[in-house]
Amino acid sequence: MNLIIITAVLFVLFVGLSLIILGVQPSISAIYKALPSKWKWLFVLFMFILGGLCIAIGSNNAMTIMGFGCFFVGSFPRFYDDQGFQHYIGALAIISAGMWHVGVVLELWILPLIFGIITIIILLFNVRNKILWIELSAFAIMIFGLVFEYSHELMVKISLQLKL
Repeated sequence: MNLIIITAVLFVLFVGLSLIILGVQPSISAIYKALPSKWKWLFVLFMFILGGLCIAIGSNNAMTIMGFGCFFVGSFPRFYDDQGFQHYIGALAIISAGMWHVGVVLELWILPLIFGIITIIILLFNVRNKILWIELSAFAIMIFGLVFEYSHELMVKISLQLKL
């Protein structure tokens, strides 16, 4: 549970501070492009730490795929040039594996359904920075699923200890 909290705090701090300092970007990956060249390594470090945390949290292949997706995005941060294909493969792996983990592994299928509805609404309406909002909603749903998973496990352990 502590790693989930660390992951959520790291994500919110990095993205939040980036949005405050650099302004709202079209996507999370666009933060890399907006950073001054001497600070671009922060985006790479952020993605590698996030990937390591996903793998450390993971109890299944979906979390490992998410971690390696983060490594791909961090390794190929220039989505706007010749690294675009590799970058998008990593981003697709993060969201796909995250939704698989929440929907199939945790059996919380309603959450990926909600993500799909949110994505459709964002795409259909005139929303600025569509990709950013899709990414943020995906992250929120994945973190909610992980918190639910570990809080449920904790409640089961407590009830077994109390013999309820």
